[in-house]
Amino acid sequence: MKIELSVFLTAIFSILIAVIMVIELLEERNKIMIKKDTHLKKQKCEVCTSLYFISSALKYWRCPFCNSLNK
Repeated sequence: MKIELSVFLTAIFSILIAVIMVIELLEERNKIMIKKDTHLKKQKCEVCTSLYFISSALKYWRCPFCNSLNK
């Protein structure tokens, strides 16, 4: 049985792309399963009195609205 080169290459590349997509899907699923331990706290800007949720690890933060530096 003869098989053309273009059919053979198409089959090989299709299988290769499918395998790569499955591997990427499994890696992304593992990244999503990692529990993210983020603790946010509510802070009020001292200048414009806007409320924001920021990370509790930050000592200083910049207000996105008025661009002032807050502690």
